[in-house]
Amino acid sequence: MEIGLNIRHQNGATFEALRDEVLAAERLGFDVVHFPDHYLPTEHVTNPDGSPGLAAESSPFGPTDNWTLIAAIVPMTSTIRFGTRMTSSTFRFPGPLAVSVAQINRMANGRIDLGLGTNWHEPEHLAFGVPYVGQGERFSRLEDQLNVIRGLWDTPVGQRFDYQGPFFTVKDGPGIPHPPQGKPRLVIGGSGLKRTPRLAATFADEANAASGRQPEGAVPFFSACDAACDKRGRDPKTLRRSVMITSVTCGEDDADIDRQLAAAGMTREQTTGRGFICRPPELLECLQEWEASGIDQVVISRRGAVDPHSLQLIGEQVLPALGKRPAKV
Repeated sequence: MEIGLNIRHQNGATFEALRDEVLAAERLGFDVVHFPDHYLPTEHVTNPDGSPGLAAESSPFGPTDNWTLIAAIVPMTSTIRFGTRMTSSTFRFPGPLAVSVAQINRMANGRIDLGLGTNWHEPEHLAFGVPYVGQGERFSRLEDQLNVIRGLWDTPVGQRFDYQGPFFTVKDGPGIPHPPQGKPRLVIGGSGLKRTPRLAATFADEANAASGRQPEGAVPFFSACDAACDKRGRDPKTLRRSVMITSVTCGEDDADIDRQLAAAGMTREQTTGRGFICRPPELLECLQEWEASGIDQVVISRRGAVDPHSLQLIGEQVLPALGKRPAKV
């Protein structure tokens, strides 16, 4: 089972801090690191009056772009994979995105995952002049974009790809080359049991479940993916399975946990019912349950942006018990 780290760069950190967090994750033995595709913080909290809110409305370091970060850090690494959960289909045209991700994948010798989704955070669209439409149209556009990206990636070099969709048209699109290690992994995820499994079975290399901490919560989603694969005549075993454990605060003691929450701009009271506050043994038990379920990848998404101490804690007290060893980099 691969163990990944999701770094919420949008919550505020310098490039140097983000770079150092990735390099430390590689040294500690993490298999993959992901960046969300958000320009503004999106961390949910519960306000004192019980209403939902966000931990912060803006980053003190300004907005950052995940694919720019990945392209900058990839040449500094040698083993860890990079990916997005999820690249926003509303931010980019599919053809240029296919080119950019394939180019970074060649730079990384095949260590790139493209998670692609519809995005839900309307404020960041308004903040940066990006059109935001209803969920139905966002899903329709996503399917159109997946057709374009998959078509350009799967067309052999020297051949041309044509496509006519409701939103995008491709004429004489050249096949995009890939390194010997392979194409980027295309990942589709969510919690819906109809459209998302169908898109995953049609286009994806990996399906990502938004299921919380327990494997039982992912059963309906992955069962729907299996059924969608069967309907298309695809072997369900060819579709990798992954999950993300969100809003994790793993500390060595109460003081460490409170420190991490404060750095993320919240209190324990604001996290009630949201996230996973734990010690290393509890996190290990959670990951072992997922491993026993046969999952291919689990990504740990901590609160805040970077935290070297919590990263070291997980790397030294959790990863070794899962068979992970410090990378020779």
